[in-house]
Amino acid sequence: MSAPASVPSDTPRLDSYADKITSVIYSKGQTIFDADQINDVIFQVISGAVVVTRLNAAGQREVIEVAGPGAVLGMVSGPHYGCKAEALTRSTLASIGRSAIENSPQLQRRIGWALTRKLEKLQEESRTRMRTSATASVAKLVLSLPSITDKVPHERVALPQADMASYLGLAIETVCRAIKALKQSGAIQTTRRDKIVITDPGLLQRFCDEQAGG
Repeated sequence: MSAPASVPSDTPRLDSYADKITSVIYSKGQTIFDADQINDVIFQVISGAVVVTRLNAAGQREVIEVAGPGAVLGMVSGPHYGCKAEALTRSTLASIGRSAIENSPQLQRRIGWALTRKLEKLQEESRTRMRTSATASVAKLVLSLPSITDKVPHERVALPQADMASYLGLAIETVCRAIKALKQSGAIQTTRRDKIVITDPGLLQRFCDEQAGG
């Protein structure tokens, strides 16, 4: 079996602080933390992929993040996590207690760097989403999905279409049509429910650049 995709080389790793962290392997579908759990531990994805969800006022599941290697999870202001994190694939996460972070300026800087990257990503997504078509939004999401392994970067972890719709704020029928268009064009293949294969990266990128109404 190929090794799962790992933390990008330019991303600070929490697991370099071996005396302060704990590394845990989670199986596919296993809960990492739940919404009502006390928020006393911060996590970093070392390998694999994690989906973060919450329940809205109507009790419906909303996807708020799809996290790959390097992502930091669990940084919330309240006493509880307020959301649920679940392994999309077999994943390794490093965990570190908040007390250890509070006592380590180096850890604070590393986590601050990771959160800055996350904020920049969210800002960029917010700026571009209103200007792009639904197909472009789906194409960008596919490109952003974590790779299953480092050796085969064009094989991405599949996200259920209902979760794609939730994350993008689109109707599931719209997402289904967009996925169909990407498949028919030859940009992607979905031969398995747990994997999306990017067969033509250049074409997929051109879909990403498609403007709304174009």
